[in-house]
Amino acid sequence: MQTDVISLSDLRSHIRKELGEKIFHSTTSTLLTPFIHFILIAILLAAHNLTNSILLQVLLFAAIGHSIFCIGNFAHYLSHNSIVLNPTLKYGIEMFCWGIATTSPTVWKITHNLSHHKYTNGQYDSFRSFTKDEYTKARRLVQLFLSPNREMRFSPIVYLTSFISQSSYLNAALLGTNGRVSNVVAYLPEFTRDQRRRVVLEVLFICAMQYCIYLVLGSLAAYLLFFIVSQVVANGIASAYLITQHQMYAPSNENHPLKNSTSIKLPKIIDVLHLNVSHHVEHHIFPSISPKYLPDLNHFLQKNYPQHFTFIPAATAIRNAYKNDVFKDSFAGELSSHLIEAA
Repeated sequence: MQTDVISLSDLRSHIRKELGEKIFHSTTSTLLTPFIHFILIAILLAAHNLTNSILLQVLLFAAIGHSIFCIGNFAHYLSHNSIVLNPTLKYGIEMFCWGIATTSPTVWKITHNLSHHKYTNGQYDSFRSFTKDEYTKARRLVQLFLSPNREMRFSPIVYLTSFISQSSYLNAALLGTNGRVSNVVAYLPEFTRDQRRRVVLEVLFICAMQYCIYLVLGSLAAYLLFFIVSQVVANGIASAYLITQHQMYAPSNENHPLKNSTSIKLPKIIDVLHLNVSHHVEHHIFPSISPKYLPDLNHFLQKNYPQHFTFIPAATAIRNAYKNDVFKDSFAGELSSHLIEAA
């Protein structure tokens, strides 16, 4: 790990000086993204009733899956206060956007905003990999298929990592963790009683949204086909991004985006559709920056810190992820005992 990387505080000061405060303005115009995709989902669901072709139905549901990813990705930015600042309005929008993505807003904020961003690749990062200190046979079996690694060159289950991880977080929120972790995710944060109650209400809302979709489709078979295809597509895209962002770095409790995060190069049209989520280093430097301004920050980093800024083609990032061992090197010092025991 390079030792001459500018400190994060100095980097942020430099960015503020060069790019000004405009990049920190919330952008309510981004609200058009979920609005358009919700309309598209409604049209595609209606179109399903006009065809008996299973192939066409699968294609329609796959397109819905892409829209679900786009709405969930928007909700990710929304949770960072980069789009809407009013907390009541923001939470209402989150309920619908995370609801269609079958994700609890509260679980997301705790595992992603408060755990992943605060402790990226550190001991208390909900998204980190298991380390060699945490080895068990059960975890090895799970991670062999769930995480990209050099031993299992390709496992389609890797592209369901997002769904499986979120299910583990939700299970912890509903049932509690008792300070332990699972065989699926390396760290599960604790949830307070009030947070767990809120998660229950959010899950009920998600179920209500799914029931409405079931009513529109008209049969259990059609709904199951919709759910499976749309979730595979939405979570496949999310997981593809996920494995490119931090997998090539060793675990470390030093949280610096230039040392633990990767941005990937994608065609402009994909960046537009996916709200520049490929600019991940930039997002970790300033999580509350609107996705509209992430390209400005990308250009700044390429110009000023090209030797430390990891900005590579997506295919290269995925290949790098598959160079990992099943378990990452251990953290310096001993892990807390509750991080080593399996639930």
